[in-house]
Amino acid sequence: MNQAHGDLGHRLAALRSDFAALGVRAAGAADALTATLPPPTTLVDELTAAREAFTGLRTAMVEQAATLAIVLHAEDLGTLRDLEPVLAAISDAETHRARLATWDAARKDALGVLGRVVALVHREDKTLPTLAECQGRARELHVVLAGPAPDDLEQATTQLPEQMRPYTELLALVDGWNAFDDDRCAFLQDAITASFGRPLALATLRGKIGPGGEPPPPAPRTRARTPAPVPAAAVTAPPRVAPPPRVAPPPVAPPPAPAAPPAPAVAPSAVPAAPLVPSLAPAHAAGVEVDAAGDGGARLENPGLGDDTTVPARSPRREQEEQLERLAQDTARWWLAARAGWQGLRERGLTFGDAAHDYLKRFPYLLSVPLQKSAEYEGGRLAEGYALLLAHIDKQEQGFVKEALTRLNPQFGTRDKDEVYPLGQELYLYVVAEARLYKTYPDFVSEVVVHTIPKPGA
Repeated sequence: MNQAHGDLGHRLAALRSDFAALGVRAAGAADALTATLPPPTTLVDELTAAREAFTGLRTAMVEQAATLAIVLHAEDLGTLRDLEPVLAAISDAETHRARLATWDAARKDALGVLGRVVALVHREDKTLPTLAECQGRARELHVVLAGPAPDDLEQATTQLPEQMRPYTELLALVDGWNAFDDDRCAFLQDAITASFGRPLALATLRGKIGPGGEPPPPAPRTRARTPAPVPAAAVTAPPRVAPPPRVAPPPVAPPPAPAAPPAPAVAPSAVPAAPLVPSLAPAHAAGVEVDAAGDGGARLENPGLGDDTTVPARSPRREQEEQLERLAQDTARWWLAARAGWQGLRERGLTFGDAAHDYLKRFPYLLSVPLQKSAEYEGGRLAEGYALLLAHIDKQEQGFVKEALTRLNPQFGTRDKDEVYPLGQELYLYVVAEARLYKTYPDFVSEVVVHTIPKPGA
């Protein structure tokens, strides 16, 4: 109830009370008139004032009703009883107007959100089906909200936030994928997955969804992490072993060209060490130059043959893979070591249980070291133990480990030429999101525990 309606209500109540008191006095004056006594002068003044108060209140009600599109005629309102339904009509009209204003404000905000959703684009895949479906639903809701107001304004206003929740969650991750902590990103990813599908959620988490015509924001340098609560252990955990001091790994040098037969196979009981990854030098350093004729080939300089031998040029995809491998050597050595260990497990056919037993025997504190820091211990060999984690991931999604690095979008054009691209951080976020480690990591730890605690048994 607004101030104008409240004032009219108070005036009507006061006038009703004054009329009742004045009626009692007027009745006494009527008896006096029967006895030929003149009425008191004050009574005549009170009657005149009551008439003026009634007229003023009636005029105020008619004017207030006019502002609410209620048409009234003053001459039809001759008593206080006639004014009571007018006050009720004014109250209903003001309540409706307030609800309509609340609905219009909520609808305006919702239309703005839907407009932003419709303007989103995938920076690589212009025809992402889940994004197209999301935007189609957003356009349909936009048409409904832009139309006439619903009959039940209060209910529609109450339900609108829930209708808009999927779109606000999508925009929240679009705006904050490189700023939110892991828990917030995981919550939004799950919500978007439930509303629009996993492909859209993953693309948004990796910063590939954004307003059309705007460059992508930089990837996060670091991301705050909230430690998850540890449930009461159902089994006896292995004794905690403090990690040894970090030792910087020796510089990685390119291996010499093989001149001898390959070494014999490693015994099955041993775990392969992480192989050194050769640095990939630019093409011209290896004696290859681009053909200036523009025929798409490359010439391999070979002075001993007397002329140039034309070989097919490397594809852009191959060049990108080589560039990613070079970047991984700078910022993702943990990935290279873990991947090499995983490849060794596959080649030798070791089971997860055997591998877990061997790695935890060599590195009892393996799971006490964060994945991204694992290459800083044991001269870089500790990171190889996270081959167990990659085996866990690849078991859930075959081919994930092999293709993970090439699925990244470095967005080189958005960074300064002297800036080192944080591929390791983006690769870590991609593994956590794509492999859903924020949900399956407890299962991985449980599986390791089962295979590494023989007594009393997990």
